[in-house]
Amino acid sequence: MIRLFNKILVVVVLTAFVFLFNKESYKINLFYTINYEGDNWQNHRTGMIWALSYLGAALPKNTFDEAVSWKDSTTFTLDLAKIGFDEKSLKAFKIINRELMKSDTYRKYQAIDIGQFIALTIGSSWHYYEITNIPKSLKEFYALKDTSTYRIFPVTNSSVAKQHRLLKYFTSSANPQLWLFIAEEGLGNLKNKTFRTEVSEVFDIMPNGQLRFGIYGKDGKLMAASDVAFGEAGKPAKCIWCHEIVPSPLYKKTEDLPGFISSEDFNKDILTLIDKLKTLRSALLTDVDFKKTQDHTQMELLYISYMNPSIKRLAQEWHLTENETAQIVKNKKLVKNEEFGFLGELYNRNELGFFNGIWPASIREMNNKEINFFK
Repeated sequence: MIRLFNKILVVVVLTAFVFLFNKESYKINLFYTINYEGDNWQNHRTGMIWALSYLGAALPKNTFDEAVSWKDSTTFTLDLAKIGFDEKSLKAFKIINRELMKSDTYRKYQAIDIGQFIALTIGSSWHYYEITNIPKSLKEFYALKDTSTYRIFPVTNSSVAKQHRLLKYFTSSANPQLWLFIAEEGLGNLKNKTFRTEVSEVFDIMPNGQLRFGIYGKDGKLMAASDVAFGEAGKPAKCIWCHEIVPSPLYKKTEDLPGFISSEDFNKDILTLIDKLKTLRSALLTDVDFKKTQDHTQMELLYISYMNPSIKRLAQEWHLTENETAQIVKNKKLVKNEEFGFLGELYNRNELGFFNGIWPASIREMNNKEINFFK
């Protein structure tokens, strides 16, 4: 009887330990730094909420603040299990968090920068795919959607593709989560019917109202980025930056071709779909305010400031004075961000190498240093 009791006790203790371990593995310590004049926690909070939403978090109203536990004035614990991620997404975060906690930076400060966290989730294609549960193949993606009817629009003058581009959209369902949008890039010419697809850039609508992106090669399998040989689409993070929260109408005038819908009809379709998405999002009670359409910029500023830090930011991050920091980077080349000139003189993190940190070589573009904790 005593032996049986002891066995039961051991099982209970182990079960409790596993449960506690699982709960703790969904938590990550993050810190923030002031990136520019007038920057503050409210900006970082908005940026984090949008980043987590782009990753698929439902973020029911007020859950972000409930998931944050402050350790000091700039460092907090974020409990990812409290903001509406599904089971598969949390399993992905468990692996990502474990690897981040092994890094030199985390060991030194018991936390990582918010910008680094975004760089290694949204900005790292393989991690983004795992968190957002993107299908491993284009065939699997088709199987999830209503593909009974679709429309095709030809783009002969693209702002993305180097040659022609073919846009397919499957949007007949009343449920936006069954929609599918595909942009095909490749070689050949749509006019003489020699065009052949080499890469497919795909997006759909997640339950939280955000767009979810995937890039597939000629073999139908996931790619970290669209091949620069065919266009400038880049990584999923660049798709997010470009689309923001909507399917995009035409940026450039392109000629109409026989056998396809016209430019006018395409733009009308896209505007109708945008209105339907607005209706879907207006019914969501979430920490994301979709009416504030420029709030996503705060997320972009977080990863841009991380990848291209200023002296002021590096000094905070490295716990040094600005003079000490200036000595470390004095021989490094200064850069300017064309998108956000007010950030001032910046450095390329890829050239710093301080603390042997982990980050992708580029957030938006195809590169040879794509991090993958799931290999």
